[in-house]
Amino acid sequence: MSTEIVLILRSLTAISLYIFLVSLVYFLWKNTFSQSTKFRGSKVRPIYLENLVSGELFKVHNEEIFIGIAEAAHLQIDEDAVLNPYTRLFFKKEEWWIEGFQSSKEILLNNKPLLISHIISSGDRLTYGKTVNKISFLSISDSEKL
Repeated sequence: MSTEIVLILRSLTAISLYIFLVSLVYFLWKNTFSQSTKFRGSKVRPIYLENLVSGELFKVHNEEIFIGIAEAAHLQIDEDAVLNPYTRLFFKKEEWWIEGFQSSKEILLNNKPLLISHIISSGDRLTYGKTVNKISFLSISDSEKL
């Protein structure tokens, strides 16, 4: 009698373990899949970087760009005052963010040193050396017209 009870308990334990593992894998897959479709479906709100010194206009459509003196940067800066390889602009959680990598020279966002990642807004000014860029946003509907 006791061996039958032990066998039944083992079987129930094994079945409940399999049900737990299958549900865990299902929920992990479902969460991963829903985040990837949300990411693919989200539209990046385009921004303009207007160089206030030269008057040049740089339009950003990508989810991430690099600004700096490195050759790999999307927007290259010819400034002796900039020693870090780049500053990163990226689109995350429906907002544009800026992140400056460690440098002995200052990169300023609205005349304040860029020490940590920040959400940027239309009208913000990004300064490195003598170069000043004004950030402007377009709405998604306006950018589709262009």
